[in-house]
Amino acid sequence: MMDMAEEIVTQCALAVHGKLTVDYQGTETQLQRPWRRETMHNLVKEVTGVGFTELEDDLTVAKDVLKAIRIGLDSKDKSSIEACHSLGNLLNEVFEISVEPKLLQPTFVLDYPIEISPLAKPHRRHAGLTERFELFICGRELANALSELTDPLDQRARLE
Repeated sequence: MMDMAEEIVTQCALAVHGKLTVDYQGTETQLQRPWRRETMHNLVKEVTGVGFTELEDDLTVAKDVLKAIRIGLDSKDKSSIEACHSLGNLLNEVFEISVEPKLLQPTFVLDYPIEISPLAKPHRRHAGLTERFELFICGRELANALSELTDPLDQRARLE
């Protein structure tokens, strides 16, 4: 699906612009393949320095670490982080606030937390994650794909 998304976007860019370099609101975007593919965990660590996998599933510790590093949050962001009720929700919130706007070049974000992906299958190798990706270009989500969860009991439990 990632290869297909790359192909669709690059062919559209070539058909419309005749090239794979696009200027969008003053940002030059390079659409040459292959595009970056990185996990949400790694992108958050890259931007904030916080390694969520090292926090031993302790939500309180994670929130304290985020307060200590002062990642440039406004009061609305601080409130949304404080309202998070799980480590997966917190990871996603930090991603949306700190990482997403910086994803200017095409990037596939992989391995979303299970708490925010109730329709995606659990990851085959990593507990607590799902087989899901989103494509970001110029700080915006362009695509979302997942391996569909077909276990009705698991799905019901997650939605509840």
